[in-house]
Amino acid sequence: MAVFYDLMLSSSTIIVTKYTTIHYYLEKKILSFSYVKTCSLEMTCESESVIASTLANGGVCPITDQRKEEKKLTFFHFRNLA
Repeated sequence: MAVFYDLMLSSSTIIVTKYTTIHYYLEKKILSFSYVKTCSLEMTCESESVIASTLANGGVCPITDQRKEEKKLTFFHFRNLA
């Protein structure tokens, strides 16, 4: 027996829409190739946690206390992660 899940359809539709948009911008050369490179990164859990905590800290690295990114760019990243 097959069961249809509305929630799965909804989330899949959102993902497909995002990838379609990314493909369009890559094709039109509006979005640089760096997006594809970013998707191919390998990181350790430690480095990922430093990146995440830097974003959560408004762009200031918790280890060095240096500003690595403007606060408004940090908001942009959070908005795109959602």
